Amino acid sequence: MYKVLPFLLLFITACTPVPEEESEPSNQTSEEEQAVPVLTHLKSPWDIEVKNGVFYMTERNGAIVEWTEGEEKKRHEVQTTEPISQIGEGGLLGFKLLPDFKENKAALAYHTYKKEDTLYNRLIIVRLEDEVWKETGALLEGIPGLNFIMAAGLNWVRTKKYM
Repeated sequence: MYKVLPFLLLFITACTPVPEEESEPSNQTSEEEQAVPVLTHLKSPWDIEVKNGVFYMTERNGAIVEWTEGEEKKRHEVQTTEPISQIGEGGLLGFKLLPDFKENKAALAYHTYKKEDTLYNRLIIVRLEDEVWKETGALLEGIPGLNFIMAAGLNWVRTKKYM
């Protein structure tokens, strides 16, 4: 019993939280801490990917914005076989550049579409050609969609799970 006591005391001491020093909250921020917008006038942005310093952002209305620091943003149309439907929280949502993007300019995209008054979602492959993202194939279609504006009705899926 006495052989275990030093280890027990060491364990208890190691697990005891050290009280943090209390400081007065400050309502002032320095110039370095203030957030500065670097990109404005996005239209319902949803997902973001970064590759080699280039940012790609989906806009729910059906565009992908490409931006590099120090340059103007480029807004690229997305052409799909089923029109993108921005209803409730639907639209062009998930986006993931494929690992060989540098060579083939391909990515996964997830979007909402409407067929016979019913909302669905689909996971597609898109390729950047002549400044337009064009659908080259569908991986999943007919995924049930929702027409809610509340957070409970999101049509979103994590495209990273499919990588």
